[in-house]
Amino acid sequence: MPTATTIARFLAVALCLSSAWADEATVVMTPQPIPDVLINPGKGWVAYGMPSGQTPRVLALAAAGYDRFEWAQLNPAEDVYDWAPIDRTIAAWKALGKPFGFGVMALSSHTRAPGGYAAPKWVFNDGAGAKGWLVHLDTQPMATAGTPGDKWVPDFADPIYQAKTAKFVRALADRYDGNPDISYIDVRDYGNWGEGHLYPFSRLNKEIVDIAPEQLRALLILYRDAFHRTQLIVPFGSAKYGPIYEWVVVQGMGLRRDGICGNSDGGESSFLLGREPAVFEFFDGYPSLKKLGWWDGPPKNGYGYPLASCVEKGGPSWIGLGGGQAADQLVGEETALVERLANRMGYYFVLARAESPATLASGQPAIVRLDWTNDGVAPVYVPCAVALALLDEARWPVRVAWPLECHPTAWMPGQTVREEAHVDFGTVPPGTYRLAVGLVQAQGESTPLFRLGIAGRTEGGWYPLGEVKVQGPRS
Repeated sequence: MPTATTIARFLAVALCLSSAWADEATVVMTPQPIPDVLINPGKGWVAYGMPSGQTPRVLALAAAGYDRFEWAQLNPAEDVYDWAPIDRTIAAWKALGKPFGFGVMALSSHTRAPGGYAAPKWVFNDGAGAKGWLVHLDTQPMATAGTPGDKWVPDFADPIYQAKTAKFVRALADRYDGNPDISYIDVRDYGNWGEGHLYPFSRLNKEIVDIAPEQLRALLILYRDAFHRTQLIVPFGSAKYGPIYEWVVVQGMGLRRDGICGNSDGGESSFLLGREPAVFEFFDGYPSLKKLGWWDGPPKNGYGYPLASCVEKGGPSWIGLGGGQAADQLVGEETALVERLANRMGYYFVLARAESPATLASGQPAIVRLDWTNDGVAPVYVPCAVALALLDEARWPVRVAWPLECHPTAWMPGQTVREEAHVDFGTVPPGTYRLAVGLVQAQGESTPLFRLGIAGRTEGGWYPLGEVKVQGPRS
């Protein structure tokens, strides 16, 4: 959301720059900033579960859906796969025009599967022969640690387990890699809930210890090698794996931190800025965080970091809103914060100023100068390109151009960038048009998908800037 400083800067800008033709007048346009909550690709609040479990005000703010699945649920027997749980959730969110993200767990202290097998039982001693431990969980001090009952903990370093994991990951990628309705996929093939740690099991059985960093790398490579077109996100589990997380980013994978407002201040993902996206998840649901006194801070004994400060420190593109009544309570009680962070997380692009020749010559290029501000905490990590258009009286494009000099992925947070766009609309009938700007996914596309923090958006997604005239070609 535009800050007071940003708005003041827009109103104060009154410089007069040279035009594309020195002897022609220029038109300077200063779009009006707006306070609207913008839902945009590659960023925003994430609602957990099916859309049917959300309230209308949660759905209105959610940019995407998300859920976790258990491996055993999807792979009940060797070479047998049941993708229906993922497929129907993707379809439900797609029906609302929103993407869906997910992860697949091999261990969960909350599983209610028979025998506590979040990973398929056939992988272990009575089947393929991978090793593991049966652990009985009693009631835990916090519900976030797990539910009572037997839980089967895989030996994540076991070569048989890793071979079966690799086979499943390849099948998963064959099914979902490159699916345009998926926002990201979590790499959850190690640790409790796939979060890269073995709590609380490691406290109950001394044989259960964290795997070595290189063994974790081997598990992450399974996803890296299988997925080539879908954004992967690796959960942060422990500082001991720091070099591995650095390696993760080099491989093109992002990072998520589960524990925000609890034992994390968001700083674990700060090194990702400008490289790969970060994802945040709360330590627990909003009602529980309020009850514990962690939501508003200040932190005590390493717990209770306020969300707004975590966002500023960690620069997330996505934040888990939760689901159901807990998410609805958060939206209802913290409306201003939720709406402000909807714009603050990820990118928030505002066109501060545009300058164009007042008259264009048909068939000849011109220079349009654009001043862009990113009022978010991160750059855009999904494909994005600038398009300029000449709109007719009905505000639909007559011609579109895609200047190569504009680079939205380089618009870093807190900066204003001036770009000189060399625009060639080709042959255009003489007349008066509206010069408009839009952000599209790629060069050559004519449907803007990104919303800007300025007024005037047309039905087709364009933002008219001002009138320009087109005259016949110059001799």
